[in-house]
Amino acid sequence: MSRRWTEEDDIYLEYFIFSKDSKFEVAAEFLGRSLNATITRAAIIRKKREEYYICRKWTEEEDNYIKSNYKLWTYKLIAKRLNRSCKAVSDRACFLGLKKNNSLVALDGEIRKMADEGIYAVDIARKLQLDYETLRGYLRKHNISYQVMPQQESLEKARAKSPMNMYKFRW
Repeated sequence: MSRRWTEEDDIYLEYFIFSKDSKFEVAAEFLGRSLNATITRAAIIRKKREEYYICRKWTEEEDNYIKSNYKLWTYKLIAKRLNRSCKAVSDRACFLGLKKNNSLVALDGEIRKMADEGIYAVDIARKLQLDYETLRGYLRKHNISYQVMPQQESLEKARAKSPMNMYKFRW
């Protein structure tokens, strides 16, 4: 049987919503309630008063942290560090105007130069640290002619890098 929420429970929950420690597990344990009951009660309190928010407001410090690390780390790692959900971090990055993908337009001159020199698309992708399929799509979209590595040469390179190549097998 569930027990009724007391005024003290509501006061603690209101304080908890405003504090920076937003793990509902901590509040649920302190109140001796289930996690689901605590979250539901917080939602009810929020509906009663417009000035309360279940989600913490973003601080300038958190925004700066996202700005400095969004290209280096995954949203999952940033979310863990900030004690936020992955979705919240990605939404905030979008709100701040940050984009995770690198625009190939900035590398256009370098890509065209390498393609004109006859460097294989695979090697261009490696040198610029790009995904091969992304680069290929960009080359096609902008009508840039490129060299495709012949299958035999590709196999030879793969075999040369293979750990099996260290041993001289005689068939």
